[in-house]
Amino acid sequence: MSEPTLASVYGASAAQDALTVTLTKADYSNLTASADNTAESIFVATFLNAAAVLTPAAQTTDPDIQVTIDKTSQADLTRNGSNYIRHSYTVNLDVPNLASTVNPDSF
Repeated sequence: MSEPTLASVYGASAAQDALTVTLTKADYSNLTASADNTAESIFVATFLNAAAVLTPAAQTTDPDIQVTIDKTSQADLTRNGSNYIRHSYTVNLDVPNLASTVNPDSF
């Protein structure tokens, strides 16, 4: 198999050159695109898109996948007097056995 593509992880319109990565908000069906989306909303949209592709099951059939995202739990919580639901995920970064730290160039 092969490495996951930029388009499969970040959306069909994702592009890059030597200095920039460009993402298109319209590629994220769970994001209402606007001129003032928050940093967190954009992060969550890209994270959920990646989580749908970089699954432990996908890694089982494609050994070139070195990053997996797995939803692990959901729990009710109260923070500052307000009720929330916390969605927890595990992100696994598989690096070569000789690497002692995580380096983006390893993926």
